[in-house]
Amino acid sequence: MFLLFFSLFMYEVLHFWPNVLGFGKPDMFNAAPVDMGIKDSKFWDDKAKYHGYDISNNAQGAPEPATCKDFFALWPSDCVDKYGDLHEKLKVLSSQMVAMNSSLTLFVPSTKGCEFEHAAVAVKLYDQTELLKEAGFEPAFAVMDTWVKTRYTRISDIIRLALAHKYGMSYLDTDITFLELRKELFERSYVGAAIWSNAKNAIEISNGAFCLPKHILRDMMSFQRSRILSGGDKYFYTELGPSMFHNVLMNRHKVRLYSQNNPAEPSLDEIARAIHQYGHKHLHLTGHVRKGNAELTFGEIVNTIRRKVGLPELVYART
Repeated sequence: MFLLFFSLFMYEVLHFWPNVLGFGKPDMFNAAPVDMGIKDSKFWDDKAKYHGYDISNNAQGAPEPATCKDFFALWPSDCVDKYGDLHEKLKVLSSQMVAMNSSLTLFVPSTKGCEFEHAAVAVKLYDQTELLKEAGFEPAFAVMDTWVKTRYTRISDIIRLALAHKYGMSYLDTDITFLELRKELFERSYVGAAIWSNAKNAIEISNGAFCLPKHILRDMMSFQRSRILSGGDKYFYTELGPSMFHNVLMNRHKVRLYSQNNPAEPSLDEIARAIHQYGHKHLHLTGHVRKGNAELTFGEIVNTIRRKVGLPELVYART
């Protein structure tokens, strides 16, 4: 455990603070604007042509049956304390939903303070206890009741699967942003894979954005239940989330991987450079990214990255 915390501390020292203090910054990255509309895929099509890919296959967008319909996000409490933060993120997501002719449902356990007026975004109340009963977690309630109530990550890892299974929607964290604005890409089976390091081939499957069929979601919830009931009372941070995705998906299920940014890299130039290298279709703009660009709003971070890549900027409604 000491080695884990020390490694995370050193990563922050080496990768975050040099940028804040103004030294060790990566070179600026600004690509030429791509002649394309906000909903076009020219950037990704040109990348595929450059590499000589067969663009007739499903990986490049050939029609296939949708696994999910529309999108949802989850907020683990009422919206009072984080209203401004949520308002900004939903403003950005609203712009993307409108562009994709889709909609986003924000599920909350309490609607207090959750009065948002964003196009294509709705707030929906859910009953956490009833949802978990429907998903088969009632035998684990005695253990789950011992968890610290203000630490939402563990319970959120479970709730998002239960909601996805119940409603058949595509999930995203509120700090996910889509680059290629074609909803069919995110309504077929996929998970995000964060590329932490190209040189060391370090990739982590993420649970921050996904669309999965119900039989896979059932396997995942079964894994979570068995871990809660049979394991010890010590959990590592990603045990019921990304680590569980690894355990269930690898060697068992066929699911498409969409690359996404290193979640601990705050440099917008480095993020833009990686988009050009890999062709990311979406990004996870985590607290590390936002903390490293504290002078910018969430919407400004998104459009700064899009501008650096050469993509058209999003237009946000005034609210």
